[in-house]
Amino acid sequence: PMLDNDNKGSIVKANELCDQLGVDTISLGVTLSFAFECFEKGLLTPERCGRELNFGDYRTILELIEDAAHRRGIGDLLAEGSVRMAEQLGGEASRYLYAVKGLEMPAHSARVLKGMSIGYATSTRGGSHHDTRPTLQYGTDHDNMTVDGKPEFAVQNQHFTAVGDSLTQCRFVSERGFGGMLNEHYPRMINAVTGWQLSLDDVERIGERIWNLERAFNVREGIGYEQDVLPYRVMHEPVPDGMHQGMHCPPEELQSMLAQYYTLRGWTPEGVPTPDRLTHLGLSSVAEELA
Repeated sequence: PMLDNDNKGSIVKANELCDQLGVDTISLGVTLSFAFECFEKGLLTPERCGRELNFGDYRTILELIEDAAHRRGIGDLLAEGSVRMAEQLGGEASRYLYAVKGLEMPAHSARVLKGMSIGYATSTRGGSHHDTRPTLQYGTDHDNMTVDGKPEFAVQNQHFTAVGDSLTQCRFVSERGFGGMLNEHYPRMINAVTGWQLSLDDVERIGERIWNLERAFNVREGIGYEQDVLPYRVMHEPVPDGMHQGMHCPPEELQSMLAQYYTLRGWTPEGVPTPDRLTHLGLSSVAEELA
């Protein structure tokens, strides 16, 4: 949809090409959309691209997938991803990005799904829907109109995904088969396989420990509070029409959720895991490294 491509056959072919070439469909799709918009805005020229970049032109989309994979022509720039492209293009290019911490975001709206707003911003890997999950947020009983409870939702769901990744569980299997949050099914399953005697609290603590370890790694590498942000257009450009018209996540709303999130995690106001929290989770050596 971000490329205005409604040719179903070409969409299937584009996915096939990405699979064969080892290219992520989300990152490349968003990067192509970013490039097409930059072309519209005059930041990319026909001379530099070697062609016109017009939304809906599925033939060009298919050709650019292969060009990016083989770094041919404009594909050499596309292969860098949208964030590095924006750095090279300069000007207002960064305003058209749809990425967090350098990773392009999927279709689950950060403007409409408030749990995804705080989830994307605090994700340890960037704009991924596999750290905070959108699944439960599509339920008819889930309130997406306010930020109430969304930091709590993100914290709990991130523990769920951290445990799921460690179990190498498919998200669809875990969410549909065991539940979209950690519950008694998970320790029962783990104990049945391992012979351990884990409680639900034990499994929850494992998820929290993993998440804090990932955050500590990022902080050590210089990725912290300043990178817990959303794209410009998510924060400043409301949904223009439709049933969610006007919805977005303005900076003050995000800052409010971040403050609550850091408090819930027991981190500093700058989003750094505290020595006390890390030690409580059995990560005293990590606390020493961050000191």
